[in-house]
Amino acid sequence: MKIFSFLFLFLLLVIPVQGQLLSQPQGRDFQPSAKFNANFIKANKIEKLTITEELKPDGERIKKTGRKLIYRFNLNGQVSSIQEITKSRDTLLTIYEYLDARLNCEIKNDAAGLFSYCYAYEDEKPVEVKYARLRKRTNPADRTEISTETFTHKSYESQLHSTQHNASGRPYKKEIRYFDENGYYLKYSSDFVMTSRHEEEKYTYNPHGHLSKKEVNRPYEEYTQHYEYDDVGNLTAEEMFKEGRKVERLEYVYREEDMLLQAELTRDELKQAIHIRSYTYSFRK
Repeated sequence: MKIFSFLFLFLLLVIPVQGQLLSQPQGRDFQPSAKFNANFIKANKIEKLTITEELKPDGERIKKTGRKLIYRFNLNGQVSSIQEITKSRDTLLTIYEYLDARLNCEIKNDAAGLFSYCYAYEDEKPVEVKYARLRKRTNPADRTEISTETFTHKSYESQLHSTQHNASGRPYKKEIRYFDENGYYLKYSSDFVMTSRHEEEKYTYNPHGHLSKKEVNRPYEEYTQHYEYDDVGNLTAEEMFKEGRKVERLEYVYREEDMLLQAELTRDELKQAIHIRSYTYSFRK
């Protein structure tokens, strides 16, 4: 733990209390969880963000992992692509397409080429997702549609019930989202119709309305996530507990001169090591 504190102080002596680059954690929504705040990205004309990873095992020197993440953003501050480069120089790519503010399509790659998931919405909720394979990399519209799954939703007082149907139209997953009178998520649960698999998340908030604790209960996986913020709501740290024992702590380090995120430091208690993710930025002119 002393090494962790030393690295933290070495990278930044005082954590700034401003800047909203990171999106605040929230309950389980329909949209993929956005790591970065699109409004902040747009306002500050950030075009590209590169994250390089290193590892510091206890008692050893810092080692490069060879893993790199490259985020690119559109003019609205939304993530347009995420490129992951591994130690073996393999590249995983995800491209995001939007319709207004909502995610329209995710395009990913695997050993066979490119594939996509595209969504349709009604009243801000997804009602359809189409899976397709892309025949031509240079023309995303040239695709073979493989299957279509659908969603139905029913609203009750302080609850939203959603059912996911397979390509044959049969229900296979049911979700319930619980809210309070102010619209805060209180609980999320899901059940698969044909199995006994049940998942549940519970949410607790601090006096400023920021998510402070998330309790996750899944088959073979139970943990509690705690979140820490500064005085103006910037996320500064996360801690994960399993069976009452802290297994991981993540600290966010901000640059003092412009309040941009400089690094993430994750202390893995089980592996006795610190993961270091360093940030560099490219800006639009």
